[in-house]
Amino acid sequence: MKTIKNNLVKRALIFVGLVLLGMQVFAQDSFVVKGRIVKTDKQGVKSATVTLLDSKTLEVVAADVCDKNGVFVIENLKKGEYILSVSKPGFTKSETRFIQITDSGNMIDRTNLVLKKTPKKTSDLDAII
Repeated sequence: MKTIKNNLVKRALIFVGLVLLGMQVFAQDSFVVKGRIVKTDKQGVKSATVTLLDSKTLEVVAADVCDKNGVFVIENLKKGEYILSVSKPGFTKSETRFIQITDSGNMIDRTNLVLKKTPKKTSDLDAII
C-alpha cells in the first residue's frame, strides 16, 4: 500500500513539475509591444489603429486600437522583426517604426510615435474662385 502511495505522489510531483516547466517555457516565448501614439502637441491620439506587420512577408501579425490616452498593447508575440503601422482618419499614415524582439525581449526604438494631421486640401472650386 505504501508503494502505491509513493508512486502516486511521485507521479503527481512529476506532473506538477512538468506543468510548471511548460508555463515557464511558454512565458519566455511570448512578448509584448507597448507604446503611445501622440499628436505633435504630445497629446495622446484616441482610437488610432496600430498594426504590426511581419517585416519579411508584410503580413499582419496583430493589431490594437489605442485607448483614450493613445496607449496600445500588442501581446503574445514571438521573437522576430516587425513593422509598426499606425493610422487614423484625419492623420497621415505612419509605417516607419522597425521593431526587433530578441531573446532578451529587447526592442529597438521604444519612443512615442507622433502622428501628424493631414493638411486640409482646397477643393478645385476654391482654387478657381
